[in-house]
Amino acid sequence: MSPTTEVLLGRRRRQVAAELATSFAAAGEPAIRQFAQTVNRYPTLVRRLLAEAGVYNEAACLGMSEAEIQERVRVRFCGGATIGMLSYATGIDRRVIQRTLVEGGVIAVVPRQPVPTRLAEDFVKAYRDGASIRTVGRQFGWTFSVVRTQLVKAGVVLRPRGRR
Repeated sequence: MSPTTEVLLGRRRRQVAAELATSFAAAGEPAIRQFAQTVNRYPTLVRRLLAEAGVYNEAACLGMSEAEIQERVRVRFCGGATIGMLSYATGIDRRVIQRTLVEGGVIAVVPRQPVPTRLAEDFVKAYRDGASIRTVGRQFGWTFSVVRTQLVKAGVVLRPRGRR
């Protein structure tokens, strides 16, 4: 079932925000994404409505200043939480979490390295010799998508999926 797309304005918006805040507190303040599924609304809207209703907790931290968000994310990340876990718990997009960690100096962005021409030629040779894209990726230590992109750039006609 897809989430409700009702437009919420004025009194109705405040009413729904208050109802969500009550339900959120009664449910023990679960992760935004889980709660949004429960109430059949989009996570972004749920997060905004909870913030408008004055509900605050770890999972709805967007009502804080940038410095407070950065500090909480940093502490939880350094405590062992992954970017995916933080994204799931807070409802904040993983890219925003990553950018926050980079800006806070917690992690460094590793620039993408181009695939060496010789290696791309090896991808093509291995694929034409019958190896699957996944096998080529494992063999050379590159991801499926990188290998596939290099094969397409080289003009290789890709085989249909599932053939051996």
